[in-house]
Amino acid sequence: MASPAAAQDWQGESAGLSLVTHARTYTLLLYDAGADDRRATLEGLGVDPAAFPGTDAEQAVVVERFRLVADAWAGERWSLEAAYELLPIFGALDTTGLFTAAQNPLRLVDFDRTLHDGDDWTVTHQLDRLVLRYLHPRFEVRVGRQAIGFGGARLYNAVDLFAPLGPATIDSEFKAGIDAARIIAPLGERHELSLTAVLNGDDPADGLYLAQWRGIFDGFDLGALAGSTYARPTAALTAAGDLGGTGWYVEAAGRLDDDDAPLVRATAGLDHHFEAGVRLLAELHYNGAGADAPDGYLDRQTEQPYAIGEVYLLGRYYAGALVSYELHPLVQIGASWLQNLTDGSALVSPTLSYDFAQEVSVGLGALIPIGERLTLSPLGLPTVESEFGLYPLVAFTDVRLVF
Repeated sequence: MASPAAAQDWQGESAGLSLVTHARTYTLLLYDAGADDRRATLEGLGVDPAAFPGTDAEQAVVVERFRLVADAWAGERWSLEAAYELLPIFGALDTTGLFTAAQNPLRLVDFDRTLHDGDDWTVTHQLDRLVLRYLHPRFEVRVGRQAIGFGGARLYNAVDLFAPLGPATIDSEFKAGIDAARIIAPLGERHELSLTAVLNGDDPADGLYLAQWRGIFDGFDLGALAGSTYARPTAALTAAGDLGGTGWYVEAAGRLDDDDAPLVRATAGLDHHFEAGVRLLAELHYNGAGADAPDGYLDRQTEQPYAIGEVYLLGRYYAGALVSYELHPLVQIGASWLQNLTDGSALVSPTLSYDFAQEVSVGLGALIPIGERLTLSPLGLPTVESEFGLYPLVAFTDVRLVF
């Protein structure tokens, strides 16, 4: 494997253009310990298991991602960013939703994502960025398809209202773009105000209209967010700082639901880097959209926060930890632990990455679920006893190139 070429750049006296290509390949092997039991139940009922997803104990899938990014600028005021992705997927197509981001609903116009849909392979594509920026000495305007993120939690982001990633999404390198208009204005050296508008479908009232203030103080940062999302009042608060060399952060977001009851999500975390090269992070999370017990998980998935892709977690209370260690400047190992405190299930993800060459990295990883598996009742109805027990055991390789 040779080191890829550098990005292609062209620059004139008053304008310029750069092209960068990202290529990533995942090979995933999946094993579901409960699939054989579900298959036997269906066969006992005289039902063909092949008509139902999730009845194969062992599956494999290969995911390719090619992303072409173009940045153009004219003078000191105007710039344009575009990114196009091509995603061929081979193998167990019914499992790919666990590892790739879902199609983003917050787009005014989008072409059909599917280029080819075969029996055991598919090719999808998307225009993930197309944003025009105007930079004025007193403010910046961004219009078009862009990535927007609020909050700073690492494992359980409580205030990300724009296309957050699911807990098992392996490819989290690029946040999905949404169609929005933003104005960002600094207020002095330490404060910033931003206004964000996102249309959502044919009814403007269902859009997301938010004002955010951020301020930097001695030893800590504060942020506040307020406005309307999906025709409901919405607010969020964030705070972060450093205490004795340990980073801390808290964040919370709330929205009134259709019954005017508050729907709240909140996260608190600590982040510390030790001199030996070890990083340790821990978080606690409250998910007001979740259920109090596993028997309510399936019903929750039909409610609005899940239907719009804003919430993925099914329970109420969570803990999490992340540890990483730099064995060598080119080699890093790590692991994350997501713990559902409602039902006792967990999802463990060890990883190993190696920067093989300039702009080339290879990695190994796994998703290890701990918890009761999905079963079928004697009548063939699904019975959920834990959240992370719904996930298969996954081992994967990851090869990433930038050129």
